[in-house]
Amino acid sequence: MALIYIDVILSEMPWMKVEVMEIERFISHANRQIDQTYRRVIENEKIPHHEKIFSIFEEHTEWICKGKAGVPQELGIRVAVVEDEYGFIIDYTVAQNQTDDKIAVPLLKKVKEVYPDLDGCSFDKGFYTPPNKQELKKLLEHTILPKSGMRKSRLKNLQKFSKKLENSIQPLNHQSHRSKIMD
Repeated sequence: MALIYIDVILSEMPWMKVEVMEIERFISHANRQIDQTYRRVIENEKIPHHEKIFSIFEEHTEWICKGKAGVPQELGIRVAVVEDEYGFIIDYTVAQNQTDDKIAVPLLKKVKEVYPDLDGCSFDKGFYTPPNKQELKKLLEHTILPKSGMRKSRLKNLQKFSKKLENSIQPLNHQSHRSKIMD
């Protein structure tokens, strides 16, 4: 029935093609949603994760479970950002359909190509896997890669070491403040 109306609209108003295509897209989303709801509620079927759509406006949106306190799930896409010691973004990766642990080594290899003198990097818990730890040790002299469930005291020691790495460039930051420029 809807297709007949769409054909009539297009024949009488051909400039509406883009709007009609958008309506057709929403109709297909509605049909898929009706099908999934029927399967889940009436047939008690568990819908596979890859069939789920979390936003009809941004279809690339993913269901992200990172285990953050107070935020069990998030909707969006994963983006890994690499900053230098001054907080400038030097690289990034959009990790669509990938978890953090899958992108750590390729991302660091890419950064090392541009910054070959890089000798230290700090990651959060989501990047940890035993193979990542081994690969990153081969690439960098100083790597901080805590694993999930790590005791807070051990994590604090790693964070102190990370601060030492960051503080090693402090003299360069304050070099210009040693003497005032005279008029």
